[in-house]
Order: sequence, then C-alpha cells, then structure tokens
Amino acid sequence: MDAFVDFKKHFSALHDPAVVYLDSAATTQVPDSVLAAVSSYARGGRGNPYRGLHTFAAKATKLLSSSRATVAAFIGARPEELLFTKGTTEGLNLVARALGSRLCPGDQVVLTIFEHHANLLPWRELARERGFSITYLPMAKNGSVDLELAKKIIGSRTKVVAVTQASNVLGTILPVYELAELAHDVGALVVVDAAQSVARLPVDVHQLGCDALAFGAHKMYGPEGIGAVYISDHLRPQLSPLLYGGGMVDEVLDDTIRYAEDLRLFEAGSPNVAGAVGFAAACEFLQLLGLEHVRQHELELTAKLVRALAELPRVIIHSPAPELGRVGVVSFSIEGVHSHDVAQLLADQGVAIRAGYHCAAPLTRCLDIGGTVRVSFGVYNDLADVDKLIEGVKTVLARFV
Repeated sequence: MDAFVDFKKHFSALHDPAVVYLDSAATTQVPDSVLAAVSSYARGGRGNPYRGLHTFAAKATKLLSSSRATVAAFIGARPEELLFTKGTTEGLNLVARALGSRLCPGDQVVLTIFEHHANLLPWRELARERGFSITYLPMAKNGSVDLELAKKIIGSRTKVVAVTQASNVLGTILPVYELAELAHDVGALVVVDAAQSVARLPVDVHQLGCDALAFGAHKMYGPEGIGAVYISDHLRPQLSPLLYGGGMVDEVLDDTIRYAEDLRLFEAGSPNVAGAVGFAAACEFLQLLGLEHVRQHELELTAKLVRALAELPRVIIHSPAPELGRVGVVSFSIEGVHSHDVAQLLADQGVAIRAGYHCAAPLTRCLDIGGTVRVSFGVYNDLADVDKLIEGVKTVLARFV
C-alpha cells in the first residue's frame, strides 16, 4: 500500500535497515510524532493536575483532560467513561477485583482458552478466594470459539464473561459481540481484553456491547506505563479503587473521608500526564492512518507470510486461515527445534520475534506444543520484512537438519 511505503522513516528506532522488528504484539515502536508530543509537554514545564494553581499545574490538568477525551473517543466512549491505568493488566485487575469480590460459591465466570494471563490470573485467584467456578470456552476446529457451545455454557449461574477480542498467540478475532449478547441475556457482565485489537481494528465499546474494556498504550504506538479501561455507567457504582491516596478525595477529616465522585476516585496518586499525552498522540497517529488501512496492510503481510511458511518443510502453522478473521499475528513451530532456539537464531540475523508461551499457557498447552514462534506485524513492516524472516527460517532449518 502506498500509505505504508518507507514508513519506517517515521520511527527513529527502526532507521537501521539491518533491524527487522516483528514483535509488535509484545510492544510497538513509537513514531516520532508521539515522541515529540511527550517531549513538548516536558519541555514546556511539568505540573501535577488538580493540585496546584500555578501555570504548569493548570496546563497539566488541561492536557490530562484533553488526552482523556482523545483516548475515549478512539474507542467510541465518553471521557467520563474512561479511567487511566498503568496498562491493560491493571485495568483488568481493577474490574476483576471489584466484580469478583461480589461472587459466591455457585456463581460462574466464563473465560476462553485464548485468554492472556492478565485476563486469567485475576479470576483464578478470586475463584480460589471466593469459591465461585470458572468455565473455559474451548477452541473450536476453526480456531475460534463455538457459539453453539457457548449458548450451553453461559447460563443462569454466569455472572461474568471475560474475553479477549484478539488472541495474542494466534491472532484469532473472537466473536465478542455475540458472546456479549449471550451474557446480557442471562444478566451477566462482559469484560473485554482489547490489548491486541485496538491498534488493528476499529473498536466502539457501545457497539461491541461490553461493560468494561481494557487496553494499553505501548501496544498501539504509545508510551509504556499507561493504559486505559472503559467502564460503563451502570458498572462504575460497583467498582472499588485498587489504590488509595492523594487526588482521590475531596475532604479528609479526623473521622470522615469524602471521596471524589468522578474518575479521580480510581486514579489515586500523581497522574502520568506525559504518558496520557503520548497515549492521545498515538490515537491521533492511528486515526490519521485509518484503521481500515492498517488492517488491510496487516492482512496483506499475514497472507504472504502464511503462504511462504506453508511451503517450508517441518514448519507447522498454528494460526487459523486469514479469511476466518484474525489480526496480524501468526504463530508457528518447527519440528525438532525449540521455539527459543528459533528466536535466538533469528535474532542473530537481526530479526526480532517472540518465542514461548506468550503469557497464555493454557492455550499453548491446548495446542500440545512447548511454545510457539510468534510473528506480529506493525504499520512499519513491509513485504521485504517477510522475505527477511523467511530467509531466517530457512537458515534455522538448515542448522537443525
């Protein structure tokens, strides 16, 4: 696509032609426009929002507010529906802790076998503490979930359905809207892990039908250490803060505390203003590109990679066919070669990929393998990167005859 020709020039970290970065599902590189936005804020004077009357504090308050509005609009939410967090994991923990603490023996939480540990471990721990049960929707033959089976599993005992929108291992896009309908039909709440989808697919939380949705900036060309969670209006009264401290109270007396009634209740401590500014700049960067163009670009790269891998001996592709609905993530393995050995040999050739369980051990065990080699594309990748990867894989095959 013309829009992505020589796109690496917008990313200072990728100016070295010897570097082929194919690990965007772990973390994306940052475009110069985002770096400039963060630098501009710091150079202009930092301040602590809501806490000061001087110029720098006022500017920080204004920037935090405008950044929240930008990030919220990116997922079709209103500013008052969006909390800033340290990342996807904190957002999912916040929601799980609030909802899980109300569950009892006999209640059920439904997950999928595709879940990242961030959307699995909080529920597992809470189930151990509270005594409710967890049921997993398994992977169907087409590499997604069977909605007919889901109809049988999601029932009157189900209180929460927590699901990833796109698998970080296989790239599979799960039918979140359909699962949300099934959940709401029985009065259950829907929590979505959108870490792998927001930079690759248009996301509208209201059209999706979820009650909460978490994502992080560092997987969508933004800075590390900041994320966000959408909280629906009817869910917010059920939430309790994870942290207590400055900024979340309106008044503290000897024997009473009057907590903030707005989003500040969930954002104790000094806000990450620089992160929020970078987060908003990353959203603007993706909006400028157009997510429909980003998706088309990724699917073109993915299709070429799958075709090329299929022609190689001993290579097993674990991701479903592109036409079944997936993002630009492909997992494969090589018979007789550990995934970590593949990753190291590719790294020696300047090709960066991910190997192992990808913080999704149940899914990887379901595939009955000891980890996968994962390739994940970003807007800065091109067809030449796929060629370089394939040449690297051929080198691995020659090394391990």
